[in-house]
Amino acid sequence: MKAHEDENLTAYFEEMREIQKKLDIDDNFCKKFGLLKKASVLSYYGRENEAFNEIAKAVQIIKDQKQHDAAMFEAIQKRWRFKLGLDDGFEVPIPLDKVHPDDIDYKKLEAELGSSTPISTIKMFVDNVSPFRVNEGSKDQFLNGLIEDFFV
Repeated sequence: MKAHEDENLTAYFEEMREIQKKLDIDDNFCKKFGLLKKASVLSYYGRENEAFNEIAKAVQIIKDQKQHDAAMFEAIQKRWRFKLGLDDGFEVPIPLDKVHPDDIDYKKLEAELGSSTPISTIKMFVDNVSPFRVNEGSKDQFLNGLIEDFFV
């Protein structure tokens, strides 16, 4: 049993290193920040078309990042399923990317899932894998919001 857990943990760490390498958050942050600043200056001087072209480049980086974020989200869920001893196929019947963990009624959720899993385990799972909690206070998410506001 111990050897199987070590293999799972090693595979998890390798997967997370690969995702981190692909994502390269700091490099993307600097590129997006530079593009936003350039677009802001161009817009200030009335060169709206050129500003739009620059901000569109930053939006493309965000789109690429969101694809990687989905893979990261899956890896985080996988890790917490392993940590909490949940089945690999365990799913919460609530879309975690659309519902904030504070808005979930855990009594109803417990009734839906039955008594197979303790509600405290489900609450811990939701709190640790929710994109709202994972991205909380992220400078990258804040910058993405600024770029999306400028683009619209």
